[in-house]
Amino acid sequence: MDSLNIIFISNEQILDRTGVPKLRDNEREAEHGLLMKTRITLTPGLPLYRFASSDNPNAWFISPWWVGYSPFEALKEYARVEKIPLGLAARECLAILQEWSRCDRLVRASVKQPLEAWVGTPKTQRVKDKDTQRYGARWEPDRRITQLYTPGLSQPSETGGQLIWQVALHVSGVEPIVSVPVHRGG
Repeated sequence: MDSLNIIFISNEQILDRTGVPKLRDNEREAEHGLLMKTRITLTPGLPLYRFASSDNPNAWFISPWWVGYSPFEALKEYARVEKIPLGLAARECLAILQEWSRCDRLVRASVKQPLEAWVGTPKTQRVKDKDTQRYGARWEPDRRITQLYTPGLSQPSETGGQLIWQVALHVSGVEPIVSVPVHRGG
């Protein structure tokens, strides 16, 4: 069975002026957020989790950033040991800036159709001060926890009428979780 992410397929043949294949847009985006990335196929039945924002429900299912079962269990254990809310554990371990997500909603889904993705460890983030344009302190994620980048979920599926996420994911729920804003900066 072919994977549904048409973005992977449609961007693979793009060449630069010298004839060298260009880095696909979605791979470039994955490289912004992941270290040591590896291309994988997510298989049917695989549970997925996403830490989302209550103020942006349109992105709950189309955002490419997810975690699988084992990383999710590691985040739950980290939250338990540190005695912090799950949303805060996700923010700290995955280096999710407040501007990107409130991390106050947990989306639970499973894969229905094979999906192409990249998996890797989250990159270090640095907050840039809007006034001084200087970068603050480095925000180091937990390198033991991997993250998934699954592009194309907002694109139309080949079946027409539905987006790829609607065909490829079974959403089992969205629940509110506690998250505390964290200021990381210098």
